[in-house]
Amino acid sequence: MGAQATEQAFEFPATRPAYAPSPELAERTRELGLEQNLEDLREVGFTVIRGIDPGLTARLRAAIVSSPNAGDEVLGQDPVWIEAITHSKLLAIAEAAVGKNFLISQVVGGVKPKGGHTFGLHADQNWTPAPFPEHTQMITFCWVTDDSYEAQEGGPTLVIPGSHKHRRHPSNEEAKACDGAIPIKAPASSVAVWRGETWHGSYPRTIEGERVTAHITYARLACRQIEDYSPFMSETWLADKPPVLRTLFGLEDCLGKKPAERMPRLRPTYALART
Repeated sequence: MGAQATEQAFEFPATRPAYAPSPELAERTRELGLEQNLEDLREVGFTVIRGIDPGLTARLRAAIVSSPNAGDEVLGQDPVWIEAITHSKLLAIAEAAVGKNFLISQVVGGVKPKGGHTFGLHADQNWTPAPFPEHTQMITFCWVTDDSYEAQEGGPTLVIPGSHKHRRHPSNEEAKACDGAIPIKAPASSVAVWRGETWHGSYPRTIEGERVTAHITYARLACRQIEDYSPFMSETWLADKPPVLRTLFGLEDCLGKKPAERMPRLRPTYALART
């Protein structure tokens, strides 16, 4: 009897299906007009949030242009970034995608001129081994500040609809072929959104002018460290300790580092989850 009572006390409700919001969140997404966006994310793996305040978009664009490619340091440069990452529509979709108490993972402003850098086909869940879990681990929002996403020549994001259902990274051959890719078409003052599992990249910009966007990524809480090691963590404390401690504390990877430290380590780690 006691054992049975203990088991019952520790029963948990069934996990909610991916992109099936709680009653409270479902009401919020209805009020915000996001129901079709959630359906798009479930079925094709990407969507476009329309009707974002043009004034907010203009201020965000100005902040990006004044400090292009500033990476994750942008949050301390202009209060408009805080408005962007706490926008009610972004937070509602992020909660449906990656659960409650999700984390901000990356905030990047970018300016792409004619002939600027492009990204090959990939899934954002770079460090998640295949098969990907049923539930999205991270979700990315691309805030469009101009007309660059209205035509392929502007250098918009490309996406392969339905690719999230493969639940894996594209192979090198698939990345080169890019079969089935289409441009995400989105007007200024809108936000393109794609799941962490969705295969995407970008087209080259072949026309004059600049593509100015903000990429905002949120991630699940699941893999965050439970304990706080900062009170005693220092290079002096680590000096006579086993080298593996640096890895255990996350000091040797590229995550949570300043751009100058992160970028040289970033791409080599992509292969870790695939091997």
